[in-house]
Amino acid sequence: MPWHSIASVAEDGIAARRALSQLRPSTPDIDERTGKARKYLSLPGADFKLDIHPSTPASWLTGGDDILLIEGLLKGDSVLSAQLLETYDADKLAVRETPEQARQDLHDLMEGMPARVRVLVVSAASVTMWERPDELREIGMKGRRAFVAFDGDLSVNPMVWKQANRAMTFLSRRTGTGTYAIALWDTAVEVAKIVAGIDSDAKVGMDEYLTRIGSFYGDLMDPERGLIASALPPEPQAEPDHKVGDWRVRKDCPAIVEELIASVLPDGSKGQPRWEVRSHIGLEILEVRSTRLPVEEERRTGRVLDTVDAPSIEEIVARFHVLPHDGDAEFDEVQTFDVRMPASAMAASRDGDWASLLRAGAMKLPAAVLTHAHYPPRDMKAWLAASKASSQVDVTNGWATMGWLPTGSGGAFVVGSTVIAATEAEEKSTVSGLTPAVLPRASAWGVEDHYREMTHREWETAFVADLRKALDIWFGAFASPEVAAIAWGMMLRPTMPARGAGSVLYVTGGAGKGKSYLASCIMSGYNAYAGAWTHHALPGTAADTVASTEVALSQTPIWVMDDLAPNSDAGRGSTRTSSVEDMIRGVFNGTPRRRMGDAPVPPAVAHLIVTAENAPTVESIRQRTWEVNVGSGLLVEGGRERFEEAVADGLFARIVGYAARSWVNGSHTEGTPTWTDRVRFAEDECYGEAAAYVEDIASRLLGTADLSRQARQVEKASALYGPVWALMTAYSRALEHTGGNLSGDATLKVLDDTIPEALTAHAMAAAALHAKNTPGRLALRAVANLLEAGMAHLTNAVNPGLPPVGGPAERIAAGWQMDGETWKPRGIAVGAMGAHRDSGQVLAVLSTTTAFTKAAKEFPALIPSGSTAAAAWASLDGEKDLIPDWTSAVVDRVRLSASEIEDDKATDVARVRGVVILWDGLRDLLS
Repeated sequence: MPWHSIASVAEDGIAARRALSQLRPSTPDIDERTGKARKYLSLPGADFKLDIHPSTPASWLTGGDDILLIEGLLKGDSVLSAQLLETYDADKLAVRETPEQARQDLHDLMEGMPARVRVLVVSAASVTMWERPDELREIGMKGRRAFVAFDGDLSVNPMVWKQANRAMTFLSRRTGTGTYAIALWDTAVEVAKIVAGIDSDAKVGMDEYLTRIGSFYGDLMDPERGLIASALPPEPQAEPDHKVGDWRVRKDCPAIVEELIASVLPDGSKGQPRWEVRSHIGLEILEVRSTRLPVEEERRTGRVLDTVDAPSIEEIVARFHVLPHDGDAEFDEVQTFDVRMPASAMAASRDGDWASLLRAGAMKLPAAVLTHAHYPPRDMKAWLAASKASSQVDVTNGWATMGWLPTGSGGAFVVGSTVIAATEAEEKSTVSGLTPAVLPRASAWGVEDHYREMTHREWETAFVADLRKALDIWFGAFASPEVAAIAWGMMLRPTMPARGAGSVLYVTGGAGKGKSYLASCIMSGYNAYAGAWTHHALPGTAADTVASTEVALSQTPIWVMDDLAPNSDAGRGSTRTSSVEDMIRGVFNGTPRRRMGDAPVPPAVAHLIVTAENAPTVESIRQRTWEVNVGSGLLVEGGRERFEEAVADGLFARIVGYAARSWVNGSHTEGTPTWTDRVRFAEDECYGEAAAYVEDIASRLLGTADLSRQARQVEKASALYGPVWALMTAYSRALEHTGGNLSGDATLKVLDDTIPEALTAHAMAAAALHAKNTPGRLALRAVANLLEAGMAHLTNAVNPGLPPVGGPAERIAAGWQMDGETWKPRGIAVGAMGAHRDSGQVLAVLSTTTAFTKAAKEFPALIPSGSTAAAAWASLDGEKDLIPDWTSAVVDRVRLSASEIEDDKATDVARVRGVVILWDGLRDLLS
């Protein structure tokens, strides 16, 4: 029995290959566990796809014909056979000579059937295996009538009834029209079953009905006298066995909880036990949720590890049903209240257990419960047992963060209440555990994903159209292509399953120039609703506490620290700036600060945007950030209006949704079935290809293939272009699938040329700037400032009591001044000056320690706290404008001459050890 997936038939038509085979033995084995015959056999681990016949024409998949969901391949084929038999003469249905000819002829016959009588049959392996929404995407569902045709025992089998009810709800949502059931449970079928000689205890399926009872069109599908039902029969209940002392929640009113008590007849004998009402407060347990941070292995593999030794919060989501204590279920309204409570509340054995939780603030109860006459229950343990027995509980992983999270079988992109995963089941079971209590304005976070509302082709078409529109508006609104490219990359950065080094955008400019507005443009990709994030309402500020910001960086995919400004209190201003610098390092490195205690700081997973009046002064921070100054204006005339119109439409939130959905759909590659493969593809291919783009552009810009001095900026640009390259790859595939032409596509040009060129140009300009601001150059600039300010001087290398070589200008620049007729040094000595004995070059030989220590003390803006002399001087290696080309070491011992000194009694040559600097180079730094 060959099963053919919908996707294979949609793609290959009658040439579709079977997905798997199922066997029906002539003499079935008996299952020892159930005592039932094994009517069908399949290989272990077989993945049963939803089946349609391989001869099904494409017009049946995309048209508006009815669709029928059925259990079992043979039952599905019996429905198709009945349609053919009732439409065509027997000679047209004669056996063909070859399977290939049979498929083709059957395809032609199905194509020729009138549209009004076509019913597309979709077969599931069992009533529990129909929920394959991704497979159904190949079928145009909107506007179709849908039917569920499970066996007639659904009226007595709770499990079959539940699955039929779920299927009808699902299909109604997909089709947007009513869904119907085929009423094989109807009494007319029961009567016909007896007439047809079918065992009265046997269930009737579609195959039995069509072969032994009635016709498809005339009897079963007739709109007036057929078996089409708009609703299922009442849900059958599996009644549990109860003993005296048990409690239960009444089925007809979830607010009434009863106890089974013994009764005594008037003659003193034992009577029939009866149910006595004990409470008008019922508890329905909806969900058990475990909330914690995922570990790196879970993010990479998509698996949820049971052995993770990580702090977690186990909680219950429950619903109270409350009826007045003297109320009547028939006449009084039942109030409902949804609450969260710690999982330990479910282990309570007496009312004092809940009282302890309430006193400790671990849980809160609605006032209608606390003030109710039936609270606490007479027997807390029995009341809870009844609640558990009557509840259908979902078990979910509530994650204490957003971004990419494991589902158990893959990855899901979670932002606010939006979950983007491969299947609907994964989306339902993967939730963010963040609430406004732990993340202020948690409800403002979200992205837009409409994949479940359309077919895959419709989604690809929408993806192509929206991306074209978004790039046109985005790059048309910003005054600078470089700023537009950086902002676009920052918005997409969290959509990469492999994070890599964090990206940090540092925006500077005067008041009202658009710093915060630029941050809001990027945050528009994470709007749960229009206006969720604006330049007046951003996720965080630079004034927030360090602890709260550290936690936020571990909870969100992207964060904003807005408005870092000078402070009238120098100490507070310095502390705040230092804290921001620590945050930037933590985001870039993805590592937490360590501290003592039971609550360690979690690592940052967010990328970061900082807005400030002034640029950072610490060079190591500047090298880790994208510095953007908006002082000359952010947007072109009319750009803001177009941009805000797109934001109100949710366009950029949809772009982020498309980017994330592309990863769970596998839109970038073929042959990457596992989540681990996709994460590895992001690491190796996306970032690797992005690096190749950036390196090629940088080599052309600089005219050299040696990018060793620009390595950090190349890495930074590659990280920001990686998600753009991934989006470009997904867009290219969607464009091909929807019949578009890749050649000359304007959107591809922006993604393939404009963005990487703008990012690389900005990064290379930053690299050139950083080359002039190495720790060694900054230390020398500080030393030059010491000399100019009169805080230090350079001695004569041969005779420290006399001024150094050169004329008055050189001596003044070296920290000396005329006092009457005599040259006097100013400040402390930080080195010596003289002419190199061999080359004749005038050199300054700085004290390796004294010069650095004094400079660091007086000019901390140039030499940040924690810098070391050894690292600073070592960074001067290779600086040809500062270090003589005849020395192989920055710190060296050289022979200096003092031939120009006025005291001819002085020694001609001295050997001096220190940091050897060309005097002209040092003076240039001062100028």
